[in-house]
Amino acid sequence: MGATGMKDDNSFEDLQGIADRLVPVTRFPLTSTGGSEKPRPAMCKWTDIAPDELKHELLRRNGRFQVMLTFLRLLPACAAVLDARGRLVFVNEPLAHYWKQRIWDLQGKELCQVMHLTADETIRNKEARERVLAQRFPEAYNEHFHNGGQLISMCCVPFPDDNDDVLLFALVLPHSGNGIEQRHGY
Repeated sequence: MGATGMKDDNSFEDLQGIADRLVPVTRFPLTSTGGSEKPRPAMCKWTDIAPDELKHELLRRNGRFQVMLTFLRLLPACAAVLDARGRLVFVNEPLAHYWKQRIWDLQGKELCQVMHLTADETIRNKEARERVLAQRFPEAYNEHFHNGGQLISMCCVPFPDDNDDVLLFALVLPHSGNGIEQRHGY
């Protein structure tokens, strides 16, 4: 008997069985023994997930993706995670504050909707995003945030999650206004 008055002869498999009954969530198995492992359901691509399901998918994904989200939550700069279609998968608090919206209201929206981009700017933004995803190399580009009347720089860095689905970490850097109205576009 241990200090708690419980028997110490519980095997690891017994403890895993108890944990499986108490916490019925999808997770990696605790042991590598054959037969007792449960297969994880296949993860679909971020672009295939419905906007209203994104918040659940944020909790379901593990590994590198959760490390990136933790980093973004703590980052004092404006930052977001975009999928290949340009949808906002995650927005940190400083960026939600800058755009004057709630985090959950931004999730699932396309970047061009939030920034009120024109048709030409939307095409240019899509081309820049696709270029970063194709070359898998960071790139910075400018966009005009029409609602705020500012030009912003976006530094997009591609990163693969644990399912080899490439997402974009976007660092959003607003340019400070000096009283002169910003020009549209570049």
